[in-house]
Amino acid sequence: MEMTPIDLWAPKAGTLTEFRPTEQSLTAASRAPLSDQPLSFLQEGHIRTADHKRAQGVDWSPWIGFTFTLPGDLDREALRRAVQAFVLRHSTLHSWFEVRPSEDPGGSGVIDRHVVDESTIELAPHSVGSLNTTDAVREHVSRSFAGDTSPLQWPSFTSGAVEHGTGAGFTIYYGVDHSHTDGLSLMLGVEELRALYIAESAGIDAQLPSPGSYVEYSGEERAAAKNLDLAAEPVQQWISILAANAGQLPTFPLDLGVAQGEQTRSTRTHIDVLDSDESAAFAALCKSNGVGFSTGIFAALALTEIEVADRANYFALNAVGTRSDPRYLFSQGWFINLVPVSFTLSGVTTFTDALPHAHAARAAVKGLADVSIHSVIAQVSKLTGSDIGGTSVPPMVSYIDMRLIPGAEHHDELEARALGGPGTTGDLSMWINRKEDRTYVMVSFPDTEQAHTSVDRYLRHLRNVLRTVADTGDYRVVRQADARQEVETA
Repeated sequence: MEMTPIDLWAPKAGTLTEFRPTEQSLTAASRAPLSDQPLSFLQEGHIRTADHKRAQGVDWSPWIGFTFTLPGDLDREALRRAVQAFVLRHSTLHSWFEVRPSEDPGGSGVIDRHVVDESTIELAPHSVGSLNTTDAVREHVSRSFAGDTSPLQWPSFTSGAVEHGTGAGFTIYYGVDHSHTDGLSLMLGVEELRALYIAESAGIDAQLPSPGSYVEYSGEERAAAKNLDLAAEPVQQWISILAANAGQLPTFPLDLGVAQGEQTRSTRTHIDVLDSDESAAFAALCKSNGVGFSTGIFAALALTEIEVADRANYFALNAVGTRSDPRYLFSQGWFINLVPVSFTLSGVTTFTDALPHAHAARAAVKGLADVSIHSVIAQVSKLTGSDIGGTSVPPMVSYIDMRLIPGAEHHDELEARALGGPGTTGDLSMWINRKEDRTYVMVSFPDTEQAHTSVDRYLRHLRNVLRTVADTGDYRVVRQADARQEVETA
């Protein structure tokens, strides 16, 4: 599955139909009662940011979505039933949020969750008409994603289809506010909606596992966090790691043209770093050294930082899944956490020398996977008296082996894509994805001239490290001081 900024999405032209809630559903949603189910930590940070942006009159579009194409002619009623079934299967999509003033004059606003009765949820087709160019389709879908997915309203999702002509197939799209989903959820969503549509078209029941509720998961996460205090082992482990890194969360090693603490419009780019054979060779080299592919990636990232920024102490936040309970394996929701990966490579001269350091650093924090970073940061901030959190989702590094995702074998023929929209950031986040045919890196970063220069330099260097390892079996580090000495003695 490709990760694609919507600005670069090139859908075929055609006749567009959207599936919107009926007026009766919208009325029922506006009167939906309050729920005492808490939000997840990620949701809370996200909703507070959305409310703050809206109060400032800022156009903030934190949606993500997916799109895929099917052959044949569209059965609109079958797709309507499929989209409705998808929504009904995932309880997080029944919620909308409202922020009201706190009774405490110095407190932050109170977030209320409203839950729409699923018996009142009904979608109906709405004809948009013919859109005769790629740009027209993309612009319409982009506006819909940006305007119809706020978490402060219901629905916070939108879906539709573009028919490309008799026998020419059709493209299905779906967008939703990030508070209800994550990258893996999108990949699972492609296969689920495809299966639901095929079943509805054939008049049979889709054979799909029952998904657990992200709403219930959020309550479980909050309950677990109540047991955390400064004496808790996970908090102490975080304190130790932060102390070794100047008490701050990670930052990109090169200048991004944005002052510390500030944010600006973000952009995205990607680069293929390994082809299929190179990916296999890199994996084999890692395995022969007793580590996995992802650990090798972190070692390569650390070596890149040494060579481009003379930074020997590597520190990153690794995005990890939190679906350890089988109930949530096929659920829609924001099932991620961020765990610290911190190690030093002082004196290390090769990639293979770096692998044990990266492996030990990752093994040491396995116990933090189910401990919310936001709950830990709250405890650490109490101790230090400073706000080290900054944003609802700090800059991160994610690795996914997309070959293992259910339905991944269909993604290329479906032209499946995960779509992302514009946003704001002050740093860089990175997604590294391995597919059957290649491994690629997608990054989100500030849209400044300096950032484009720095990111291009960094990604090209990372690609060189990875390909050299794949081609030769190792990589020798050249530190900036060593390089200067070689020049001076030449």
